[in-house]
Amino acid sequence: MPEPRLNLAGLLTPQGASFLMSPQHSAPTRALGGLLGAYFSARDYNYPDTALGMAALPAKAATAIGRNAIGEIQGAMQEAPEVVFADNPGAKTTNIGLGLLGVGGILGNAPRGILGANVFQGGPSKYGPEGAAKSLDYIGKGEGAQAYGYGRYDAEAEEVGKQYKEFLGTRNADLTDPGNRAASAVYRTPEGTVEAGIQEIKAAIRAADNYPNAFPKGENELNKQALSYLESGKELPSQEGYLYKHDLPDEDIARYLDWDAPLSEQPESVRAGLPSLLQTINEGRAERFGPEGRMVNQDEFMNMSGEDLQDHLAVTFGKSDKAAAEALGKAGIPGLKYYDGISRNAGEGTRNFVTWDQDVLNRMKLLERNGEKFSGLLAPNTITKSGASSDVLRKNGIWEISKISTPENMRGQGLASSELDRILKEADEAGVSVALTPSSDFGSSKKRLTDWYKKNGFVPNKGRNKDFSTRETMIRPAK
Repeated sequence: MPEPRLNLAGLLTPQGASFLMSPQHSAPTRALGGLLGAYFSARDYNYPDTALGMAALPAKAATAIGRNAIGEIQGAMQEAPEVVFADNPGAKTTNIGLGLLGVGGILGNAPRGILGANVFQGGPSKYGPEGAAKSLDYIGKGEGAQAYGYGRYDAEAEEVGKQYKEFLGTRNADLTDPGNRAASAVYRTPEGTVEAGIQEIKAAIRAADNYPNAFPKGENELNKQALSYLESGKELPSQEGYLYKHDLPDEDIARYLDWDAPLSEQPESVRAGLPSLLQTINEGRAERFGPEGRMVNQDEFMNMSGEDLQDHLAVTFGKSDKAAAEALGKAGIPGLKYYDGISRNAGEGTRNFVTWDQDVLNRMKLLERNGEKFSGLLAPNTITKSGASSDVLRKNGIWEISKISTPENMRGQGLASSELDRILKEADEAGVSVALTPSSDFGSSKKRLTDWYKKNGFVPNKGRNKDFSTRETMIRPAK
């Protein structure tokens, strides 16, 4: 059945969104209505500086609707029927969603950060949900360059993550093979294209011709074979790397230092930590140059970019990027963001993220590894900022809690309750049940724990509540 004629002025209202979500419309139009509804809900929300902090529950709900709508629109957009706008019958489009999704459209005008951040990392090593939390233990074992400072690197653009997957995966490959060497040349370039790879290898060949003693014997011949491979148009062999997709907490991204922007234009939460960092820099200058040395004044400081701030701090601490990251972390700045190779020349577009704050890394959820979907759980034995820790296992569509514990010197402060609330909230967002078995193994009485879990919505896993997919004795049904 053809789509009804739509009046654009009436469409771009909350009432228009409700109309589009009504059952008589096709899936693409209902999805568009959902996205519009999410937008209007989020638009009217008064965001705190953290953009999507814990208090922003209305925006969180709107975001969830919007994410679902985007997925459905992307799948159905190309099949959307032609739509005629009644206020301009001569204007037709077969892709109604494109204008609304583009720059200046609904998403173009939505508050920054409304869609959250799924980020990507490519590398040669395989890991599970614990990978993000342990990232700082493996600094230097990925690309190794750390060109934008100390921390874990993730990309907003999936293509950037894929490029690093292929390039770093070549570390496990036989580079005497022309195809593997050709792939390595392509994926080490910012463009990640065959043409860029050809230029990369030609430069290596010229260098070896000019300085033959500087290269291993046979290196130039291998490069020439790789060049012939690329010029032949053959498909590049896939490398044995891994592409990871994580959820980077929305409220944390809003606190990241913008590497490209002046300090005067940084987020409010970043600016709040700047006075202490200026003091640190000037104390370092006084130590190096004496009290008569020139100090950095406030105006000069605020005109610095995020890059300048990071460089000054590194120099202050003896050219240590790690110490600079620690100083930024103490000032409440958990990481930085910078334009990736795709966007850097334009000065807008997708970013890469560097994270040095351990608490943020603990809360990054693994969503996918090479397309294999994970539950989005945090790492086992993750210690949260509250000081509590937990073991949670996703099994047969149910999350099983095997342990929630707090250090002995921190008990009686409600930390375990906060940790349970966090797990249950994530389970509700995922629409799954949670199961457990009260035990006195960790110091509390079994009866007391049973009563506590009952107060949090758990019931005995038997009778009408019985779930045969788990052997745990208590269950909290999915919300």
